[in-house]
Amino acid sequence: MPARPARLVVASTLALAALLAGCGGAPPVSADEFTDLVAGTSGDHEPPSSAEELASWSDVVVRGTVEDVTPGRVWASSEDDPARSETVTVVVAVDEVEQGALPAGHDGHLYLEASFHGGAEAGVDAVPRGLRVQVYAWLLPDETGEPILDPAAGRPAGQHLHVVTTPEGWVVDP
Repeated sequence: MPARPARLVVASTLALAALLAGCGGAPPVSADEFTDLVAGTSGDHEPPSSAEELASWSDVVVRGTVEDVTPGRVWASSEDDPARSETVTVVVAVDEVEQGALPAGHDGHLYLEASFHGGAEAGVDAVPRGLRVQVYAWLLPDETGEPILDPAAGRPAGQHLHVVTTPEGWVVDP
Protein backbone atom coordinates (compact mmCIF):
# COMPACT_ATOMS: atom_id res chain seq x y z
CA MET A 1 0.00 0.00 0.00
CA PRO A 2 1.39 3.44 -0.86
CA ALA A 3 2.26 5.85 1.94
CA ARG A 4 -0.46 8.32 2.89
CA PRO A 5 0.95 11.83 2.77
CA ALA A 6 -0.28 14.21 5.44
CA ARG A 7 -1.58 16.51 2.75
CA LEU A 8 -3.36 14.88 -0.17
CA VAL A 9 -4.45 18.03 -1.96
CA VAL A 10 -2.39 17.28 -5.09
CA ALA A 11 -3.89 13.82 -5.52
CA SER A 12 -7.42 15.12 -5.03
CA THR A 13 -6.85 17.95 -7.51
CA LEU A 14 -5.52 15.55 -10.13
CA ALA A 15 -8.43 13.22 -9.49
CA LEU A 16 -10.97 15.97 -10.00
CA ALA A 17 -9.16 17.04 -13.16
CA ALA A 18 -9.50 13.48 -14.45
CA LEU A 19 -13.14 13.43 -13.39
CA LEU A 20 -13.98 16.62 -15.25
CA ALA A 21 -11.99 15.63 -18.32
CA GLY A 22 -14.09 12.48 -18.61
CA CYS A 23 -17.48 14.21 -18.34
CA GLY A 24 -19.74 14.27 -21.37
CA GLY A 25 -21.86 17.24 -22.40
CA ALA A 26 -21.05 20.89 -22.02
CA PRO A 27 -18.13 21.66 -19.72
CA PRO A 28 -19.07 23.40 -16.46
CA VAL A 29 -16.47 26.09 -17.27
CA SER A 30 -14.51 26.94 -20.41
CA ALA A 31 -11.42 24.90 -21.23
CA ASP A 32 -9.20 27.90 -20.48
CA GLU A 33 -10.91 28.51 -17.14
CA PHE A 34 -10.57 24.87 -16.16
CA THR A 35 -6.90 24.79 -17.24
CA ASP A 36 -6.29 27.80 -15.01
CA LEU A 37 -7.87 25.92 -12.09
CA VAL A 38 -5.37 23.07 -12.28
CA ALA A 39 -2.36 24.85 -13.84
CA GLY A 40 0.86 24.20 -11.98
CA THR A 41 -0.51 21.15 -10.22
CA SER A 42 1.54 18.01 -10.59
CA GLY A 43 2.17 14.83 -8.78
CA ASP A 44 4.00 11.57 -9.03
CA HIS A 45 2.37 8.37 -7.95
CA GLU A 46 2.40 4.68 -8.70
CA PRO A 47 -0.89 3.90 -10.45
CA PRO A 48 -2.71 0.75 -9.43
CA SER A 49 -2.48 -2.21 -11.79
CA SER A 50 -6.18 -3.04 -11.39
CA ALA A 51 -9.41 -1.95 -9.75
CA GLU A 52 -8.84 -4.69 -7.20
CA GLU A 53 -5.44 -3.28 -6.27
CA LEU A 54 -6.90 0.23 -5.98
CA ALA A 55 -9.67 -1.14 -3.75
CA SER A 56 -7.06 -2.83 -1.54
CA TRP A 57 -5.39 0.57 -1.03
CA SER A 58 -8.71 2.23 -0.13
CA ASP A 59 -10.64 2.51 3.13
CA VAL A 60 -13.97 2.60 1.31
CA VAL A 61 -15.34 2.16 -2.22
CA VAL A 62 -18.77 3.65 -2.94
CA ARG A 63 -21.14 4.32 -5.82
CA GLY A 64 -23.30 7.39 -5.78
CA THR A 65 -24.12 10.81 -7.20
CA VAL A 66 -22.34 14.14 -6.82
CA GLU A 67 -24.98 16.05 -4.90
CA ASP A 68 -23.17 19.26 -4.05
CA VAL A 69 -19.81 21.01 -3.89
CA THR A 70 -19.23 23.43 -1.04
CA PRO A 71 -16.36 25.56 0.24
CA GLY A 72 -14.20 23.40 2.52
CA ARG A 73 -11.31 23.78 4.91
CA VAL A 74 -8.51 26.28 4.46
CA TRP A 75 -5.00 24.94 4.96
CA ALA A 76 -3.18 27.93 6.49
CA SER A 77 -1.73 29.23 9.72
CA SER A 78 -3.61 32.55 9.37
CA GLU A 79 -5.99 34.37 7.02
CA ASP A 80 -3.05 36.11 5.34
CA ASP A 81 -0.77 33.04 5.07
CA PRO A 82 0.93 33.23 1.62
CA ALA A 83 0.86 29.41 1.43
CA ARG A 84 -2.92 29.39 2.03
CA SER A 85 -4.77 26.59 0.20
CA GLU A 86 -8.56 26.66 0.00
CA THR A 87 -10.39 23.38 -0.49
CA VAL A 88 -13.82 22.31 -1.58
CA THR A 89 -15.88 19.45 -0.28
CA VAL A 90 -17.48 17.26 -2.95
CA VAL A 91 -20.62 15.74 -1.44
CA VAL A 92 -21.46 12.30 -2.86
CA ALA A 93 -24.86 10.83 -1.98
CA VAL A 94 -23.98 7.16 -1.47
CA ASP A 95 -26.18 4.56 -3.15
CA GLU A 96 -23.98 1.56 -2.41
CA VAL A 97 -20.91 0.80 -0.31
CA GLU A 98 -18.97 -1.78 -2.33
CA GLN A 99 -16.08 -2.24 0.08
CA GLY A 100 -15.24 -1.07 3.56
CA ALA A 101 -17.66 1.05 5.53
CA LEU A 102 -18.56 4.66 6.02
CA PRO A 103 -17.60 5.96 9.47
CA ALA A 104 -20.02 5.34 12.34
CA GLY A 105 -22.71 8.01 12.50
CA HIS A 106 -22.53 8.81 8.78
CA ASP A 107 -25.49 10.53 7.12
CA GLY A 108 -25.43 8.58 3.84
CA HIS A 109 -22.91 10.88 2.15
CA LEU A 110 -19.20 10.72 1.42
CA TYR A 111 -17.50 14.09 1.95
CA LEU A 112 -14.40 14.40 -0.27
CA GLU A 113 -11.82 17.17 0.15
CA ALA A 114 -10.22 18.60 -3.00
CA SER A 115 -8.36 21.74 -4.02
CA PHE A 116 -8.30 23.98 -7.10
CA HIS A 117 -6.16 26.93 -8.19
CA GLY A 118 -8.40 29.93 -7.92
CA GLY A 119 -9.65 28.85 -4.52
CA ALA A 120 -12.84 27.31 -3.26
CA GLU A 121 -15.16 29.44 -5.38
CA ALA A 122 -13.53 28.20 -8.58
CA GLY A 123 -13.81 24.57 -7.44
CA VAL A 124 -17.43 24.98 -6.37
CA ASP A 125 -18.29 26.25 -9.85
CA ALA A 126 -16.25 23.62 -11.74
CA VAL A 127 -17.64 20.30 -10.51
CA PRO A 128 -20.91 19.12 -12.13
CA ARG A 129 -23.79 18.10 -9.87
CA GLY A 130 -25.81 14.98 -10.67
CA LEU A 131 -22.78 13.06 -11.94
CA ARG A 132 -22.83 9.31 -11.21
CA VAL A 133 -19.50 8.19 -9.75
CA GLN A 134 -17.67 5.33 -8.16
CA VAL A 135 -15.15 6.58 -5.58
CA TYR A 136 -12.15 4.84 -4.01
CA ALA A 137 -11.23 6.85 -0.91
CA TRP A 138 -9.18 7.16 2.25
CA LEU A 139 -10.56 8.51 5.50
CA LEU A 140 -8.66 11.67 6.40
CA PRO A 141 -7.35 11.81 9.96
CA ASP A 142 -8.89 14.39 12.28
CA GLU A 143 -5.42 15.61 13.23
CA THR A 144 -3.09 16.35 10.31
CA GLY A 145 -0.17 18.04 12.02
CA GLU A 146 -0.61 21.00 9.67
CA PRO A 147 -2.46 24.25 10.41
CA ILE A 148 -6.06 24.36 9.20
CA LEU A 149 -8.42 27.29 9.65
CA ASP A 150 -11.86 26.03 10.75
CA PRO A 151 -11.06 22.29 10.70
CA ALA A 152 -14.79 21.38 10.72
CA ALA A 153 -15.64 23.34 7.54
CA GLY A 154 -17.16 21.70 4.48
CA ARG A 155 -19.42 19.15 6.13
CA PRO A 156 -22.10 18.80 8.78
CA ALA A 157 -21.00 18.41 12.40
CA GLY A 158 -19.86 14.87 13.15
CA GLN A 159 -19.23 13.90 9.51
CA HIS A 160 -15.75 12.83 8.41
CA LEU A 161 -13.72 13.90 5.38
CA HIS A 162 -12.25 11.52 2.82
CA VAL A 163 -9.92 12.01 -0.14
CA VAL A 164 -9.63 9.90 -3.28
CA THR A 165 -6.96 7.23 -2.88
CA THR A 166 -5.20 8.09 -6.17
CA PRO A 167 -6.15 10.13 -9.25
CA GLU A 168 -7.66 6.91 -10.59
CA GLY A 169 -9.99 6.90 -7.57
CA TRP A 170 -12.85 8.42 -9.59
CA VAL A 171 -14.88 6.37 -12.05
CA VAL A 172 -17.44 8.49 -13.88
CA ASP A 173 -20.92 7.15 -14.73
CA PRO A 174 -20.27 3.58 -13.56
